[in-house]
Amino acid sequence: MPGIVFLTIFLGIYLVSCMINLKYGIIGNIKSFIWLLLQFFLLYTVDDTVEDSYYKREAVLLMRLYSILIFITSLIALIMAVLHIEQVSEGLGGTIIRGVYAGRLYGEYTDPNYGAMFAVIAIFFSSYLWQHSSYLPSRFFFSVNVLVQCTYCFLSGSRTAILSLLICMVMGLALWVYKRFVRGNALRQRYWRIFISVILAAFIIGILFFLYRACLAHVEDTLAVDVEEAADHYIGRDLSTADFTSGRFKIWFSGMEVWKTTPFFGTSPRNLLPYAKAVLPDTYIATQNYVAMHNVFLDLLVETGVLGLLSMLGFIGYMAVWIFKRWGKTAYEDFPFSLCIAVTVTAIGISACFLTEILFINSVGAFFFWSCLGYLVHFSKEKQRQ
Repeated sequence: MPGIVFLTIFLGIYLVSCMINLKYGIIGNIKSFIWLLLQFFLLYTVDDTVEDSYYKREAVLLMRLYSILIFITSLIALIMAVLHIEQVSEGLGGTIIRGVYAGRLYGEYTDPNYGAMFAVIAIFFSSYLWQHSSYLPSRFFFSVNVLVQCTYCFLSGSRTAILSLLICMVMGLALWVYKRFVRGNALRQRYWRIFISVILAAFIIGILFFLYRACLAHVEDTLAVDVEEAADHYIGRDLSTADFTSGRFKIWFSGMEVWKTTPFFGTSPRNLLPYAKAVLPDTYIATQNYVAMHNVFLDLLVETGVLGLLSMLGFIGYMAVWIFKRWGKTAYEDFPFSLCIAVTVTAIGISACFLTEILFINSVGAFFFWSCLGYLVHFSKEKQRQ
C-alpha cells in the first residue's frame, strides 16, 4: 500500500513519545496505539490480489447499513425538534443533552458537531446509492434520506459540517462537470462550460441556503433557554462571548505553549492534560481540562512533536501526489463510486481541522476515513492495471 512506510515511521515515533511520557500514564496510549494499528493495517490496507468487485460490494453494503441507521437517528432528532423536546441531565460522563438546546439540535447525539458530520457522510452515501439502485422504492428512500440529513445538518448549527458539505459539493460538482462536458467534449466552447458550471452550482447552493434559513428560523422560534443559562451546561461552543472560533483559538494557543516545552516528541496523545497540569498548570488546557486540540495537525504537533507531525505530513503529501496522478486516469471507469469515496475522505479531513477526528480516536469518522482511503487506493491501482 502506498504511504505505509510513513505510517510505520509515525508509529515508531508514537511509541518513543509514550516511553518518554510514561510517568503521566500508559493505558490510554496503549488503547490509542491499538486503534492506530487497526486503522492503518486493517481498514486502510487492502489485498491487491482481490478483485475490485469484492471491495465494491463490501463498500456498498456498508453504505446501505450506515444510511439506514443514520436515517433513523436523524429522523428521531427531527421529531424531537418538531415536538420541542429538550432534556438536560447529569450523567457519569458529564452533562447529557437531548433534543433541541441553545438553538442547536442535538437529537440523540452527545455532540451535534459529530452528529452533523454523520449526516454529511450519509448524504454522500445516499446520493451514490440513489444513482446505484434501479429499484424505485430504494431511490425514493435515499432521496428522502438526503433531505432528512440536510435538515439535521442545518438544524444542528454545526459550521464545521456545513463547511465540509459545501466544499465537497462544489468539488464534486466541478468534477462532474469536467467529466460530463469537458472530458467527453460534449461542449467545446469554454464559455458555455463556465456558464453551465456556474448555473448548476448556484442552483444547488441556493437550495441549500433556503433550507438552511428555514431550519435556522425554526430553531430560533423554538429556543427554550436563554444564553446565560445555556452557557452553564453547553458543550462545544462558548455562548457567553462573541468568539467565532467557539473557543478553539484559546485551545490552540494554549497547546502551542505546551508544545514549546516538549517540541520533538510531544506529550504523547493521551497525556496532554496530565502533562499540562504538571508542567503548565495555569495554561488554558490545564484549567479547562481539555484532552485534545480539536485540530488533527495541532494534535500531531503537540502530542507527538515535530517528528510525528512531519511523518504524517509526509504521508499526506505522498498520498495527494499518488492519488492525483492516478485518479484522473482511472476514476471515470466508475465515476459515481470514485467520486463518493473521494468526497467522503475530503469531508472528514476538513472536519478534522476543527474536531478531534481521524487519529488517536475510535470514531465513525475515523472508520470511514481510513476505509474509504483504502478503497480509493485499491480502485485506482486496479483500474490502472486493467
